[in-house]
Amino acid sequence: MKEITDESIYLIKPETTTIPDLGLGDFIKGYSDKDTPYKWTFLLWLLLPIVGWILVIIYSLLYITRKYITRRNLKVLIYSKGFYLYEKKFNKEYEEIIKFDDIIAINCARTRNYTNSMYSGTSCLISVLDMDRHNKVVFSATYHNENEEAGNYNFGGYVVWALMEAWYPVALERHIHELNQKRYTTFYYLEPRSFRSSILKDVQIGTNFIKVAEDYVDGEFTYQINDGWLYIYPPKKSTKKSFRVYLNQMYDSTIFLVLLKEYWGGE
Repeated sequence: MKEITDESIYLIKPETTTIPDLGLGDFIKGYSDKDTPYKWTFLLWLLLPIVGWILVIIYSLLYITRKYITRRNLKVLIYSKGFYLYEKKFNKEYEEIIKFDDIIAINCARTRNYTNSMYSGTSCLISVLDMDRHNKVVFSATYHNENEEAGNYNFGGYVVWALMEAWYPVALERHIHELNQKRYTTFYYLEPRSFRSSILKDVQIGTNFIKVAEDYVDGEFTYQINDGWLYIYPPKKSTKKSFRVYLNQMYDSTIFLVLLKEYWGGE
């Protein structure tokens, strides 16, 4: 089934929908992915033949199943100071408020998937790092947009980009403030240890050094990005050893890469 990529289909319009004041600052944007309701008028055409009665029963059962059992209703409201998530599925409701002041960072992990060298979709996980340094996945999406073309997403794709656009200036301001105070800023990432486990690590970057635990480089060094990893190589004559940082699971990785390029050059 072809994805619906018209953003206006999913956008919540403040002029027709009441936007709740959740203490999250100014409302920026909202999206809703509510199933299209069944059209009962279609049943009138089925009443004509005898077989129509059988189809009426089948159609009615499908309607009841979707409306009261499996029907999905997703809604995301994005504000200047946080966002609100709502989901109703299997007749159960779930809602959560995420305040930017209550989290350290946000990670947007995107993975392009290929089957037999053919693009099959992009999967994305939005996770937050709370003040206790616990990682929590708050939103997941899959969309078909290999080249990340604007205006060519489904519901999940639009939500992902809107969330990251709202968070970016908040995160940037925090990192700049820390740089001004300490001359370096700290980023966090999840380093995989096995198929199902990972460990939270931090990397500090300043105008003249990069440090991960006991590993660090200052002055001159080279780096390479390959398969989601940042490999850092000290000069050949240095006694320091090379080390790596996992970019695929780094919080605020976009800002980290901007600083890396500004301080150390490269693409």
